[in-house]
Amino acid sequence: MASLFGVRRREPQIIRPASPTPHGFLNLSDIDGHRAKSLHACTLLVYRSDPEKAVDPATVVRDGLARTLVSFYPLAGRLREAANQKLEVECNGEGVFFAEADADFSVEEIADEPHNSAPYYGELIHNVPGSEGIIGCPLLLVQVTRLKCGGFTVGVRASHVLMDGSGKGQFLKASAEMARGVAAPSVLPVWKRELLSARDLPCFTHKGTDSDRKEHKEQGSGIKGERKGLGHMISSSFIFGAPELSSLRGSLPEGLRNCSTFELLASFLWRSRVIAFDLDTEDEVRLTFTVDIRRKVNPALPEGYYGNAVVSTFAVTTAGQLREILWNMPCPW
Repeated sequence: MASLFGVRRREPQIIRPASPTPHGFLNLSDIDGHRAKSLHACTLLVYRSDPEKAVDPATVVRDGLARTLVSFYPLAGRLREAANQKLEVECNGEGVFFAEADADFSVEEIADEPHNSAPYYGELIHNVPGSEGIIGCPLLLVQVTRLKCGGFTVGVRASHVLMDGSGKGQFLKASAEMARGVAAPSVLPVWKRELLSARDLPCFTHKGTDSDRKEHKEQGSGIKGERKGLGHMISSSFIFGAPELSSLRGSLPEGLRNCSTFELLASFLWRSRVIAFDLDTEDEVRLTFTVDIRRKVNPALPEGYYGNAVVSTFAVTTAGQLREILWNMPCPW
């Protein structure tokens, strides 16, 4: 099947684990359950041509995927609604979607600038019928697209209910290892979702007046003034590589330059957004982000845990305070 962007797709296949896997039902954690409405998360990997490796990427990825599903066997199952109205995984080995395609464009046409890949994205992770549902549908879609330059892309769309970004990264690393022919993933997957499930009778370990905590209050907009730039917003993509990050870090006071890359970039973007909206001094502004709790819970989650282990948190201040704190720092852009 051809597309407007010169992508010819073959009929999708169902790939099952390369060897028998356990059958049964697995409970999800309470954090997994909160991801039920998040549907699927997509990743697009782009590879340039390697003349020394004259192999068909679709064949290599498909075989590696089948072998990886032996250890990550819940991904080859299906979600269903349990008696308590929570979701659970039926491990039945029914498999995942796999598609292969050929494209009339090269790596250079999609990889040099982030916005260049946008028109092609839906073709490189194509919507196979039945691949977007939650209950009773394959939990993973992998598409390998061969490019005219000899490079290829691997598009992966995975159920967010079963794993977060770190877990997906672990799965992709394992798939790459298995595609190279190793006997087993270097980090074996761990289920143990009960570690992040609440007790039937919650046990409170901390006392305090939580009613005053901002996290527990209703989150209004906090904006009293008019956001002057809101009607003129555009969408664009930027790459922050080593030179750009170095410029940002060099603009900070010396005592703040040891901050993390996330803190560095997030603070400047937050400040820039507040300045662009020209908010009133007393307007409340929030920066919402997620935190990986794998090493923050006690005891820490075991290595190889690939379930959802991120929670949302935020920093909150006023537009005036944010400008006062960062106002004297030059803006590199």
